[in-house]
Parts: sequence; structure tokens; C-alpha cells
Amino acid sequence: MISIGFFGTADFSKKILLDLYNFKDIHVNFVVSQVDRKVGRKQIVTMTAVKEFAQEHGIRVFQPEKLKNASSLYEAAKKVDFLVVVAYGKIMPMDLLESSRYGSINLHGSLLPLYR
Repeated sequence: MISIGFFGTADFSKKILLDLYNFKDIHVNFVVSQVDRKVGRKQIVTMTAVKEFAQEHGIRVFQPEKLKNASSLYEAAKKVDFLVVVAYGKIMPMDLLESSRYGSINLHGSLLPLYR
């Protein structure tokens, strides 16, 4: 079984997380999402779609304000085979991307990177 750490925030990334979660040979060890933010005119603090999914399925959630200072996240990343990044929304430090056993995979929802 392959263990992964998942980085994502947007609704798009929740769909990918759902597919990975339902795949029988993959275990989602933890999820990292951006900090909950105020949304809308009433400024109601709303959790991200990825965090909501993770909590519903009993997956550990990290929401560090800054990735460089998240020592418990770095320790968790060392214990998984891959880190999967989908629409996370922050620039990730290279040492974090390289901290898992086999490295990281970034899925991008746009064709624009092909044309850069």
C-alpha cells in the first residue's frame, strides 16, 4: 500500500483527494490545507473543502500559517511515500517537497504550464 500526504485547498483538489481516498492501494495519511478564512459579505469563517472532507473521513489535518515553521508537518512528511500537491495555493519549500520517501507529485488543473 502506498501512503501519501495531500496538499490542497480548492474544490478542485477535493475531487482529486476523493479519488485517491477511494483507491484501494492508497492510504491518505494526512492532509494539508490553508488556514480557514472569512468568506462572503458576513465574513463567516469557513473551512476549506479539503479540510471538510478530511474531517469527515478521519484524516489528520494540518493548517500551518507558514510551512517553514511546521515541524510536526515535516515529521509526518518523512513517514509517507509521496506528497501529492493539487491547488494548494502557497509556494512550498524545496526541503518539504523532498522530505517524503519518493518525492512529490504536483497535479495542475490548467493547460497554461504547458505553454510557458
